[in-house]
Order: sequence, then structure tokens, then C-alpha cells
Amino acid sequence: MKNALYDVDTSALPFWGEDRNIKGGRDPLAIQNSSVIIYSDMVSGITNLTLHIRYNAFYCWLLTLIAKNVGNENIDSHKLQFKYLRRGELLYAYMMHFNYPDVTGSAGSTYAYNYDKEEVLNLAEGADIENKNLERGTYWKNPLGIFGQYYMGAMMQLRLVCPPDSTHSTYRPTPDGVKLQEIYSRAIDSQCETLFWDAIYAGEIRADMMPLLKSMALNNINGEEELEEYKQILSSPDNLGEDKVFNRYNTIKLLLAYISSHESSTRNFVLSFLKDNLLNAVTKDCQVAREELSWMLYEMNELSHSAYEAFHFSILYKLTDDNPLSVERLFGELKEEYDAYSSTFISYDWDIYQLYENQATHYRINKGYGALLCESLQLMITLKEICDKYKDILTDVAQKGGYQRHPGFVIELLRRLLGDQPHVNDWATVERILYAAINDHLSSSYAKSDIGQGLVHNYMLDEGVLWPLRKPVPVRTSPRLQNVIQYIRDIDLVGKEGERYVVTESGYKFLES
Repeated sequence: MKNALYDVDTSALPFWGEDRNIKGGRDPLAIQNSSVIIYSDMVSGITNLTLHIRYNAFYCWLLTLIAKNVGNENIDSHKLQFKYLRRGELLYAYMMHFNYPDVTGSAGSTYAYNYDKEEVLNLAEGADIENKNLERGTYWKNPLGIFGQYYMGAMMQLRLVCPPDSTHSTYRPTPDGVKLQEIYSRAIDSQCETLFWDAIYAGEIRADMMPLLKSMALNNINGEEELEEYKQILSSPDNLGEDKVFNRYNTIKLLLAYISSHESSTRNFVLSFLKDNLLNAVTKDCQVAREELSWMLYEMNELSHSAYEAFHFSILYKLTDDNPLSVERLFGELKEEYDAYSSTFISYDWDIYQLYENQATHYRINKGYGALLCESLQLMITLKEICDKYKDILTDVAQKGGYQRHPGFVIELLRRLLGDQPHVNDWATVERILYAAINDHLSSSYAKSDIGQGLVHNYMLDEGVLWPLRKPVPVRTSPRLQNVIQYIRDIDLVGKEGERYVVTESGYKFLES
């Protein structure tokens, strides 16, 4: 029964006041962590923010340089360590900007670009954290610098850096980190160490001195000793203990094998690799290596998430900015669109990637939300058939990696949404999934708000009425593979010819090792 005071389907009334403090946020259904846990397991020590492999050597070298020059009385000072580390990062950014402005992935380059016209580069003003509120600001907001925000965790996973502990308040290279910094020290020009320390200690350096530091650059790995050490680091086990795991190493070999056997364009490389890996595993009835199955599960997660999120976004984008809708009316409009499309929809022999691509067409171009629901449900059904057929194999891989414990894991997600019985593409199933999407979004949004992220709702539900708040766009997770490619390009396992990747002679040796 409608409220006697107003008709929500024809009138928009004020809601919650003017200032709603709406925050941005990804993952509106709180399902993407199931993908994150897989790619984190498969490429430990490399993240979406670690952009070049030589940063690992530079930081081992810089931490050693600071400890050697600060003096025994202050060697364990966290404050001093990061004072000079931040200055060193800024100097490194200037060095890259002046010498190699076209090399991407140099952190701090924006600041360096803004202040590269000065004859004397003021490192203290641009790096010391106490200057962060000055007009110019500093090169990096995080007090722990680029190292703390991007590289610290990854380098600990690679066992190159030790964190502070009960006896030390500073970060220190491990024995493997000491070895790497020694190799780096031998690879750079002899005057670099003295010049670099003098600059960060004084807090300034002349701009015309930058060419003297070129040998330190991210893209200047020339010595065979340094190249081989990086290969050794990437080939090392992901873990300690008796049962060694080599997911990172095996993933790199999987990428090399794919590049060697395909005309692999640099454009959309990661998606092409993931698609090929999934279809190859299905074609071979999942009789493939464990790393292939893990990446298969990752991609199936992503596809199932895109299908489920299509239900969420069908709700969201049917709401207009100025008019709420009752759930009853909204579902009624979606059913009309769904029925019209499904009456002509042929579901057999539609492969998962055709359905996946059609989703994007309906969402971005046609704005056909009934069609989007129809094809997204079919994608779910098709994926569930794969899950059911290879359940034992996929469950075993998931259990060994701990993947199944996270919300959004494909097998559990599809079982929850579709049940255990065979399903057809019908409105009753669509409606049930729509309700699940609303419940999952509101539940996850309230949970995020409770932990201090502000209001992250896409819409609010009040007395059976949906009120739109914000309209994000659906996005996939980033599985770090593009950064893996950059790492192995840095060490000459992969090259680039025009718009395609190629395996180098060194890469083939690595693949055969």
C-alpha cells in the first residue's frame, strides 16, 4: 500500500538532507577480495605499485648507505633513516627526470618535473616531512615515502628487507638484500655513492650534476652479474620451510610460454593471456599445471563478478538522478525489458567470452538493462556448468591456496546465487539475484561505513524505495601481471617489437631452466 501523503513513483521528495558525504568506493558487492587473494598468492613480491625491478636494489643500497654514514650513535634512528631515505627518493626522481624523462614508472617524477628549472635542487625542502604543509609541499605525502607505500611489503616478501623488531627500529637489508646492494654498488659509477650521500646529507644538489648519476637509473641494468641476481630472486621460492612453493616463478614461465606461442599484442595483453589460459584449461579438461588452474580460477572469479555486478548496475542505472523508484516499479520495468529480449535470446552455443563482451555492449552502448540481465544470467549458468564439471580439481586447488574462504569465490558465489540444481534463464532467477545484489551492496556498504570509510552506498533503500546516491562504473581487479611483464622486460627476458612482446634469447633460457 502506497503512502497516502505521496506517490513515490511520480514525486521525488527530499532525502536525508543536502549534505550526504558520499565517498567513492570500488567493489560495491564486496566480492573482489576472492580475486585479490589469488593474484597475491601467484605473484608475491610484485604489486601493482612496484613498477621497476631495479628499485629493489636501489633501496637495499640506500638503506645501507644511510646506515654507513649516519654513525653508530644514530644508526638505529627511525626518524633519521626516513629523513635521508625521503631525500634519496627525491634525488632519484630528479635523476630519472633529467636523464631519462621518457621512462615511465619513476615515482616522484611529477614533483621533479614541476621544479626542474632551478639551478640548485632543494632536496630538504621537497622531501622533509615537516615541510608537507608549505606552499610547495613535498614530493610524497606518505611519511615513509615511496619505499613505505610501494616497496616495503614487496621487498619483505622477496626477503630482501627486514622490518623493525624488538632490537632495531629501522629497516635493514637481509643477507640476500646485502648481496643485491653489493652487486648494485659495483654496477654503478664509482663517484655515485659519495655524490649521492653528500647531496642528501646537505639537502641540495646542483641540477647540472644529474648526468653523473645516470648509471643508477631504473633502465640501466647492463651488467650480467646484476641481471643474473634478479633472475635468481624471481626464481626463488615464495615461502620458507620444507614444502616450497614457486608460484611467482611458474607464473613468469607461463607468461613467457604464452608470448612465445602467440602474436601477443602489448594492448590488452593481460586479458588476452587470461582468456587463453582459461579456454586452454577447459579444452584440456583441467589436466594442466597448478599455476594454470590458479589463474583459471582467478579469471572465473572475474567473469562471475562481472555477471553479478551486472545485476547491481542494472538496478543502479535504471534509477535517475532526480527520481527514486520503488523496488516494485523498478523490477517491473526491468522484467518488461528482460521478457522482450529473452523471447528472442538463443542461449545455446554461446561461449563465455561472447557473453562477457555482450555485457559491455548492453551496459555502455545500448543501455539495455533487460538484455544485460539475460546475458549475465546465462554467463553465470555457463560458468556454473564449468564449476560443476571440474569441481573436484578446482576445489583441490582452491583449498591448497586458501582461495575458497573469501566471499566472491566463484564456486561458492554461483552456488549461493543459482543453487545446486540445473537452471534455466528465467525471470524468477533474475529477480532472486537482484534481491541478493541489493542485500549484498547495502550490507557491505554499511560495514565499510562502520570502519570509517564514510558513506559508500550507491543507493539507499527506505520503505521499499531506492534512492540513487552515486553511479560508479564496473571495473575488474588488476592482477599484477602487467607489472610482472615490466619486471621481466627490465631484465631482458622479454623484448618489444612494434606493438607485440617477444621472448628474448635470455628469456628462452629462463623458460627452459
